[in-house]
Amino acid sequence: MKAISQEWKDLVVDLFKELSGSGFGRKKSIGKGHFSILEIKDFEFPIIENANGFVTFSNFCPAEDDPIDGFYKTFVKYGKLGEEFTFCGNPFKKPLLMIKTGSVFKTNGFPKDFYGRIIQEGISPVKPEVIHYAYAFTVPIIF
Repeated sequence: MKAISQEWKDLVVDLFKELSGSGFGRKKSIGKGHFSILEIKDFEFPIIENANGFVTFSNFCPAEDDPIDGFYKTFVKYGKLGEEFTFCGNPFKKPLLMIKTGSVFKTNGFPKDFYGRIIQEGISPVKPEVIHYAYAFTVPIIF
């Protein structure tokens, strides 16, 4: 795990412990998505001198100024609201065009730790307060 401070690390660990009991993702209401935390270790990828690109560790929606030169595949995510929003009349999110995990992009200089954005508007027609986290964590590479 990589965290900006011990306080954030403790908070994230507590949140994951809470989440492990209730489950995560599709079909959690029927017992899927539960997990156990066996061990937490600090981790840093080796520093790559002269890195000028990155591989994504998650699906994402690029921000306007994110790199576009690279190799990637897209897919349409058909999300669904969870918890109390399931019974709001229309539990489906607006389809989002996303870039797949494992995509590779070239950067001008050393890459950032993450790319992407938060989708803040239009995710749910009946619940305008719903947002979509669409950031990708990255691993630096030489492109």
